[in-house]
Amino acid sequence: MLLVLEDGEVAFVMMPLDERQRVDRADRVKVGSDVRLSEYGIGRNSYAAHRALARFGLVSVDISSDRDENGRSRDFDPRFFRVLHRFLVNEGAFHEDAVEVLSKALTLR
Repeated sequence: MLLVLEDGEVAFVMMPLDERQRVDRADRVKVGSDVRLSEYGIGRNSYAAHRALARFGLVSVDISSDRDENGRSRDFDPRFFRVLHRFLVNEGAFHEDAVEVLSKALTLR
């Protein structure tokens, strides 16, 4: 499956995998924008890759109700910390045929 992903999508997949190792968690991880930018170099465009990756079944996303579809806080107030999206890489999905996964995801749209 990695052979059909764009660079930003590959970088995004690697981020929650690495973050999960760093925080020693086996489940979903949150990555703040400061960490996403400074540790992984993932800007807003690459961050948006989670939508396509979720459609392909490669990443599961728990979307915070405090945030819009782009991950930005709906009612930003610097005094309050808003809940972040949580991500889980579905590692088993990488063993499926890439062309079939892409075709299925694009036709279901």
